[in-house]
Amino acid sequence: MECGVPNPGDAVKPETRLCSICATNAAKYTCPRCTVRTCSLRCCQDHKKSTRCSGKRNVAEFVARRDYNYFAFLSDYRFLESLDRDNESREKRIREFYDIAKKRRRNQSKVLSAARSLKIDYRLSSSLLTRARLNQTHVICDKPPAVLWTLELCLLDPSAGASQGDGKQLCDSVLRPIHILLHNCPCSSLLSDIWRSKVAELSSADLETLVAPQLAASSNLSMSPYVTNWVLALGKRLPYFYIECVDKQTRSVLKHEIFASSTTLLEVMTRDKYVVNEFPTIWVSQTELRIEINELIKDKDTDNSILVKNPWYQYQKKHRASVHGIEIEKAPDAIFRGR
Repeated sequence: MECGVPNPGDAVKPETRLCSICATNAAKYTCPRCTVRTCSLRCCQDHKKSTRCSGKRNVAEFVARRDYNYFAFLSDYRFLESLDRDNESREKRIREFYDIAKKRRRNQSKVLSAARSLKIDYRLSSSLLTRARLNQTHVICDKPPAVLWTLELCLLDPSAGASQGDGKQLCDSVLRPIHILLHNCPCSSLLSDIWRSKVAELSSADLETLVAPQLAASSNLSMSPYVTNWVLALGKRLPYFYIECVDKQTRSVLKHEIFASSTTLLEVMTRDKYVVNEFPTIWVSQTELRIEINELIKDKDTDNSILVKNPWYQYQKKHRASVHGIEIEKAPDAIFRGR
């Protein structure tokens, strides 16, 4: 080089830019979203965390006319193509949902008619909803009405279940129970028989197939093996079964314990103020929940309702060991009169 003029053979080194995060190393990567220069994966992650940047290019970003080139044209073209593919996919899913709803409509009318004849407060939901798509309830006989139900069991965590005292609603998002679905459950079967035949006697592989993560409010990655551990922890004893009944007048939710060895599925679904949404839901706990069952009884003299302890419930509580396996003795007549 002479007189400050570079020789043609000399290479011109580009200006080295430092990393925008650490300001130590040379920048190697450019963020597609905000064009921030980084040197490593760690700096890139720090940039996304500090600025809440998604790292994805904004395909709808404004481009001035003077800067519009062939690559910008290709970007717009591919963006419009992706929108077209998404619309086609949505139309296909809508047609599939329509066909499914058309097939389910006839079965729904039969189930609804049978449920009304059995005095069950039965509610149907849209065929687009997950609960409706998972429902396999169907009628096997019209006269007399016989229905095979899909039954949802919500397995409570032992620590979470024990904290549910009286007056607290069983909240799915808080308790995060494991949802399992049992299909083809007859109305006349006892809950204890359903539990033993469709849950307790199954292998670990079969138990995993019962899990319905679609019904969970939040995902649980350890859901399947937890079901096996949950059932094995019981041994040969029965768990505790609970349902929630909604009082429309007071807008309160009441928990009731169900004695599985003496209660059929039909008796659960026909309980006062119990609503069956597509299929019945029963909460199951390894430990007893701290709830107190009371009952409103009419006073014949004053015609006023008084709140008393349910005597039938107190009798079964006293004989819990017999309710959970041993044949229960005949209850005194006073118990049935007070029920």
